[in-house]
Amino acid sequence: MHRMIALSLILFSGMLGGANAAPQIERLNPLRTPFGTIFQGDTLHFEFHFQNRGDAPLIIHEVKTECGCTLAHLSAERLVPGATGSVAIRYDSSKDRGLVGHRIKLLTNDPRRPVEEFHIAGVVIVPVEYEPPLMDFARVWIGETRERTISLINNTNQPISIKTLSAVDSLKNVRFELPANEIPPESQVNLRGICEAKTVERINTRIRIEFDPPTYPALEIPVVGFVPKPKNK
Repeated sequence: MHRMIALSLILFSGMLGGANAAPQIERLNPLRTPFGTIFQGDTLHFEFHFQNRGDAPLIIHEVKTECGCTLAHLSAERLVPGATGSVAIRYDSSKDRGLVGHRIKLLTNDPRRPVEEFHIAGVVIVPVEYEPPLMDFARVWIGETRERTISLINNTNQPISIKTLSAVDSLKNVRFELPANEIPPESQVNLRGICEAKTVERINTRIRIEFDPPTYPALEIPVVGFVPKPKNK
């Protein structure tokens, strides 16, 4: 009789233990990973690790990223107790600039921590900038000539080649000139726009400039102005 009671207690405690079993996710990397300073267009790769330190299977329901610039690949959706997993991250900086930070979230069945996170942060420098923000010819009367200048600034310590330069829309009165097809390191070249007003035209387009290396994002510089009809005398 006593043996039966003892056996029943053991079975009952085992059932309770099974009922209380739960997964427990634990980060094996720091919460925040700094990547320093990079140039816009650079691609970085990270791999973050975690472990199931609970006594029930850990399920990763979903991996969430904040934007399309971070792509995630999960090593496994289910981890038995004691097993480790990882999430590989590919970060494309093409649309970022300045101080940036992105979070990667793992949605889990851990009752204590249903959401685990990893953060990446750093500074993204634009390789080539331009100023002023647009080329504005304003009003140019037929027979007049007007010039405008845009500075193309190389923020890197390497020369950058200008691969192509073209207006998105055809222009009747405006042409563009560059003194060279390369921007020296940490220097600038001036892009000249020349409007020789010969025919009526509303100027509203963009100059598209592509670079080599092609990983550097292209620039699109607004160009505006107006060549009106001659005044009646």
